[in-house]
Amino acid sequence: MSGYSAEMVNSLFVEKLGTEDGRQKIAAYGGGVIRDHLREVSFARKVLPPQPVTPAECQVSTEHDGLVKIEEIEPESRAMVVDFRGSARARYIRAPRVAVSFFTIESEHFEKTEQELLAYKMPITKMIEEQSANNLQEIEDRQFLIYAEAGIQQLQKNANESTTGKTHGAFSSSAINAGNRAYGPDQNASVMKGQLALQAASDDFVVRPVNRPDFVNFFKMMSGPERRLRLDVILLTESD
Repeated sequence: MSGYSAEMVNSLFVEKLGTEDGRQKIAAYGGGVIRDHLREVSFARKVLPPQPVTPAECQVSTEHDGLVKIEEIEPESRAMVVDFRGSARARYIRAPRVAVSFFTIESEHFEKTEQELLAYKMPITKMIEEQSANNLQEIEDRQFLIYAEAGIQQLQKNANESTTGKTHGAFSSSAINAGNRAYGPDQNASVMKGQLALQAASDDFVVRPVNRPDFVNFFKMMSGPERRLRLDVILLTESD
């Protein structure tokens, strides 16, 4: 390279970045990079595949300058045994509706001058492109878990209110061990305490490891007489 000036070397580098062959060679040259953390592919779309929605299917929101989609919830119904002279109980049909709003997930806006870009041996732009995709998926997973947790807690709250006269008690180990009516063995509708938490000396709410009896109790809860929906997917962390 002694016959080339610094300006010519930088110019050739930028020219190589504009070709596919050049980008592959530069990526191979800058492959040895120190990474600070693991970026994983999204799991939310595997658990609940997304469904495309067109503007024609949506309605204008009365709360903000945006669109919402009105979804209907299956109405409640039941059957009963009656004699030949009797009749079933009458129920006024009501199918509630809920407005589903939308939000946007964006990555950061990245900037870099061409002069500073030449100082890197690694393909920094390609790495940022890949990281941004994984970062977007990470936020999508986070929002998915927030909504899933909210739904789980609401199911448990509804089950407690139906047995305690609209009172939602604290979900503590002491309340369960004491046979509290709201959180007795038959009132774990969607939330349950692990065996190590129930054996703890105090209600410290420390997250403890999952034991084998916890899985047994979990499957019993998921297949109980009040469970109408079939369990298809279980999401576990690597440590669990």
